[in-house]
Amino acid sequence: MKTLIFGHKKPDTDSVMSAIGLSYLKNQLGENTEARVLGTINKETQYALKYFNIKTPRYLNDVKLQLKDINYHKGFYINEKNSIYDAYQEMLKEELTGIPVVKDNNEFCGLITLKELSHIIVNENIEELYTSYDNLIHVLKGEEIVKCSDEIIGRLLVAAYRSTTFMENVELGVNDILILGDRHSVIEYAVNSKVKLIIVTNDAYIKDEHIEIAKRNNVNIIRSPYDTYRVSRLVALTNYIKTMLKMGNPTKFIETDFVSDILDINNKLKHTNYPVVDKNNVCLGLLKITDLSEKKPKKVILVDHNEKLQSVEGLDEAEIVEIFDHHN
Repeated sequence: MKTLIFGHKKPDTDSVMSAIGLSYLKNQLGENTEARVLGTINKETQYALKYFNIKTPRYLNDVKLQLKDINYHKGFYINEKNSIYDAYQEMLKEELTGIPVVKDNNEFCGLITLKELSHIIVNENIEELYTSYDNLIHVLKGEEIVKCSDEIIGRLLVAAYRSTTFMENVELGVNDILILGDRHSVIEYAVNSKVKLIIVTNDAYIKDEHIEIAKRNNVNIIRSPYDTYRVSRLVALTNYIKTMLKMGNPTKFIETDFVSDILDINNKLKHTNYPVVDKNNVCLGLLKITDLSEKKPKKVILVDHNEKLQSVEGLDEAEIVEIFDHHN
């Protein structure tokens, strides 16, 4: 972290030159410092800098704690086309209760919380699927038997009746996704009906002739080692995480926001998690409100002054490393 060296609010030649000289010495000794000024320099100082061909130090407005000084969860987000299951696993792994959702260019598009995921897992009866073939393979630990589509959209059905009862009473269509075991007559009925996808459970055997019909009719087939009950529970979690996003614009912060402002906002909202973005809405990570205790205050060295009223705004939030002064 760079240490900032500066004089008082009304910079004169001795305070500006002292800051520049001390910064040069520190850097020659292997430290990382930068001289700054807290106000407009006078004509005498301008003349001295020009005479010695020294660049005018940059203006420093404040040293208040900013979000970039906090150890928030950088790089923690998930692509909108990942599965609900993946989002849940990421939160468990990092022991967090929220995760930002991003587009392919990392543009922030929403926030999903563990509470919302729990509602899906426990309470929702998902009958529609909007996901990718690869998500299904990943979540169901599946085997690719026939792949005709990258994206899978359709209505979920489980073949729970006797084979004859099912074929007599259930009319299958091109947007149906069928979950079943080794029920060859139903599989034959499904591939001939040109359903969107067949998920065969328990690593059941699939006849070669049915696979060939599926290929001709553009019917996707996946085989999973899980039983029918487990597949039925997991398949809803293969949906794109973007299917959970709600309308609205969740509160988010940028790295240059002041910690004091964030705390004021949180006192009203009482949220646990906040997305962190840059000025172009590109997601940088997630702030868990308790992360604010893991701060890295700006390091400063004061020259030619030692009083708060003469110094930079936010000095109380900085770490004063050294003071070089000849006053009381």
